[in-house]
Amino acid sequence: MVTGTISSAVKLQVLDTKWQQKKNDIKSGNFKKELSPEERMLADYKEQMEKQRESNSHADLYNKLKSGGKLSSEEISYLEQNDPEALRKYREDQAEQKAYERDLKNCKTKDEVDRVKMNKLGNFATQANNIANDPYIPLDKKLELMNQLNDKVCRVQEAHLEFVDSQKYKDMPTEDELLQENVENAVENIEHDEKIVIGVVVAGFIIHFIGIVQDIGIDIF
Repeated sequence: MVTGTISSAVKLQVLDTKWQQKKNDIKSGNFKKELSPEERMLADYKEQMEKQRESNSHADLYNKLKSGGKLSSEEISYLEQNDPEALRKYREDQAEQKAYERDLKNCKTKDEVDRVKMNKLGNFATQANNIANDPYIPLDKKLELMNQLNDKVCRVQEAHLEFVDSQKYKDMPTEDELLQENVENAVENIEHDEKIVIGVVVAGFIIHFIGIVQDIGIDIF
């Protein structure tokens, strides 16, 4: 049983080697004779596997585009040669997503983060309404554009949740907390200023009193 398994594996390896050689012969123009039935079967099998791998690779690429994932240099190179329009849209989406993430990071309060998100979603809602009510856009194109907007909404939601889970967001105050902090600081400043004013008034009074006493010839020192 083991001997038969080893024999089959060796035979398959020999056929594979022969097929690789024949592929090289085909590319170099030296291929002259027909493949044997076994070689043809192996060639068909390998061709099907290569097509399947290529199909899976393309499916993964376009799924990544749909979800807003980052493409590899090889995937970008493929799009440059085969689908430049998809590459153009990918770059636009990446720039838009980075701008949104930058806006989140520039927020000073949790309330501002919520407003940035709602403004973004409101912009998408306006776009969706314009698409739906445009009589010059065919139905199939409307569905395509709506799906693209839906993908953008999902990416915004993901970016928002990721940012909310960050330490930067957790350290942010709410606007009520920030207002309370500002009020407390203002009260402290007023109290400090009042102490300065009182000190100045008292010092002035003492100086004035000393002057009067000295004028009437009383030595208080």
